[in-house]
Amino acid sequence: MNIENENKSATWKYILFIGIPVILVLGLLGYYYHLTNPLIVFTKVIDNAYEKIDTFITNDESDINITDSPFILKGNASFKTENDWNGLEDLQKYNYQFQLGLDYQKEQINLEVGIKEQEKVLLIANLFQKKNQLYVACEQLLNNIIKINNAESLNFKDLKELENISFQTNQEDTKYILKRLKEILIKSLDKKYINREKTDININGENVKTTKIIYNLNQENQKRTINYIADEILKDETLLEKIAKFTNNTKEEIKKQLKDKKQINVTDDIKIILYTEGLNQNLIRATLNENTKDIISYIDYQNKKTIYTQNDVILTLKNIQKGQIEINYELTEEQATGTIKIKENKEQNDKRTGTIFLSLSSSELTGEFNLDYEYIRNQELKLPNTNQSVNMEDLSSEEILTILEKLQKIFKDTIFFKLFESNIM
Repeated sequence: MNIENENKSATWKYILFIGIPVILVLGLLGYYYHLTNPLIVFTKVIDNAYEKIDTFITNDESDINITDSPFILKGNASFKTENDWNGLEDLQKYNYQFQLGLDYQKEQINLEVGIKEQEKVLLIANLFQKKNQLYVACEQLLNNIIKINNAESLNFKDLKELENISFQTNQEDTKYILKRLKEILIKSLDKKYINREKTDININGENVKTTKIIYNLNQENQKRTINYIADEILKDETLLEKIAKFTNNTKEEIKKQLKDKKQINVTDDIKIILYTEGLNQNLIRATLNENTKDIISYIDYQNKKTIYTQNDVILTLKNIQKGQIEINYELTEEQATGTIKIKENKEQNDKRTGTIFLSLSSSELTGEFNLDYEYIRNQELKLPNTNQSVNMEDLSSEEILTILEKLQKIFKDTIFFKLFESNIM
């Protein structure tokens, strides 16, 4: 008998029947520990959120400054209702147009409103301002531009806050800011403030076994986290430059704001609570809790994404993607439900078009609202020539009577005529 060969054979048996299973078990345990490590789970959640947001960032350079660039916002609105409005429900037979234009540098503003019945334009009126003077124009009613002297005009010099409604950014800057803030946030996590436990939760009437992971942002941890994030941003000159550009501030202003935040007085205790399921620790619920009260919860379970807020608003996310949003909402206290749909298309760098749909169903009101809009930047305002304008107070009684007769003729056989007769208009 070859004793040496028998010993070698026995060794391989131990390796095959004992060693390999032990290695596999240890490997699985290590993998499971990695997956279920609370810090790893929080990191994974932040990474996933970052990736979803990152996909929405398009290669679209923006330079929005309403004080430097004139713009025009056009819209066409309509609505439908199933309610009885004592005859006023006929208002839904019409479309309502508007056009808002602003040129801050030239101190010009224009508001145009119109009423359409199918393709027929019933009336278009234009209220506009040049410098500090207001005018009104309406070709269907007025033979001249009317100067309004006694109304208060918009004082452009007082609108200093408009200078802050601006930002300059592009895809590269936005992605850098988002990625660096994500990295800083992850590094700010401290396992000292994390704990977990097994718990069952109820989702849509179903009992679900989960792992509950709690990150305690108590007053101590909030101060530590705020200081850490502020310090890390202050160390990154590139990040500071891009944030300053994005927020239309100087780098020094951003630095001052960050240093001020480090002195903030924290009084609330906040908890971020994650509920995960399965071996892969898939996130099915995330809750922000402040002073023991749930402020907002996000549930992602069985392909249904829902947000619950403290003020009894429930949002079901039907479709969230680049350029498209569809959300069902429920106002539990008012017993109302509805849908919001938003779609936007970028046609050119300076032009965007889109649609907004809103529906509402409740015991008091049921209906829907539609809006088509168009936003054009760097668009010159084409205002009427006011050289031959007439003062409103100089209109004669005959001229005013003629305007009223024209108005009656335009709105004949419409709900607006009835309103005119009832002195509502």
